[in-house]
Amino acid sequence: MAQTVKVLCYNPTEEGDENTYALESGGGEVIVQYEEAGVPEQLWTIEYSGMDEISLLSVVENLYLNPGGDNSPCTLGEAYFWNLAPQPDGQYAIRSTNAAEKDALGIVLDAFPQNLNAFDDSNQPNSGDTVGTWTWGGGNPNEVWTIADQDE
Repeated sequence: MAQTVKVLCYNPTEEGDENTYALESGGGEVIVQYEEAGVPEQLWTIEYSGMDEISLLSVVENLYLNPGGDNSPCTLGEAYFWNLAPQPDGQYAIRSTNAAEKDALGIVLDAFPQNLNAFDDSNQPNSGDTVGTWTWGGGNPNEVWTIADQDE
């Protein structure tokens, strides 16, 4: 079942509503921007495949969120499934999945897949940061995400 969502991350060094950032697509780029109501570029259609795999379709671009490669910006393109890895605080690490990471029996070969990340040297998300994939840093604010239903 598909639903409309925002994919959010938070900067704990900022106070009030100014600390919430939304995954945003526009002009072929994927960035985080301050979360705002009524911004269609911040809306995604989430599709589930099994318990912990999702695809994210940009409502505006009508293209799916794709990893761009190791430690690289994300791209928009054909359907791609990400793995949701729950974190203790109720957020998720959104991790790349790739057939090359598993052997013929489905056993994972790469124990450290790339994670969705707002690229910022401070490990805190900031408005305009490019979003891509990066190795896991232990749950920094720029690499854990909340999926907020917008269909309510």
